[in-house]
Amino acid sequence: MADRAVTEQCVVMDAYDNPDTRSRGEFEGTTHTVDCPSGTHEYLTDDDEALAVGEGIERSADPAGWAGEHWGDLDQLEGSLTRGVYWTVGLVAGGLLLRWWYLAGRIRYEAWKRALPGADAEADRGAAA
Repeated sequence: MADRAVTEQCVVMDAYDNPDTRSRGEFEGTTHTVDCPSGTHEYLTDDDEALAVGEGIERSADPAGWAGEHWGDLDQLEGSLTRGVYWTVGLVAGGLLLRWWYLAGRIRYEAWKRALPGADAEADRGAAA
């Protein structure tokens, strides 16, 4: 989104708290009415991230409409994407390592079991049945 986003500076004109309506599946937090050069928009936040009236915020939007709008610094968005990629690669690598460790242990166990005294006699009895 960073390569085609249009960024503008906006000012918070009004902010009001939404009531606790979780039972109806509605948003709980603070709704901000924000005045931007492109028009008036609404910005929703949790209560602990609420902005004061008159405070400025940056809005980035894709003019083609392919991506939704983003509030705040675009560098934060790219950083979270990078962290997500790193977490995914780490989890996949960890899963492959665990799978390799399991299979290596399984191979060693099978080799140990075949090396036990009398293992040939058991195999012969199983083949005759």
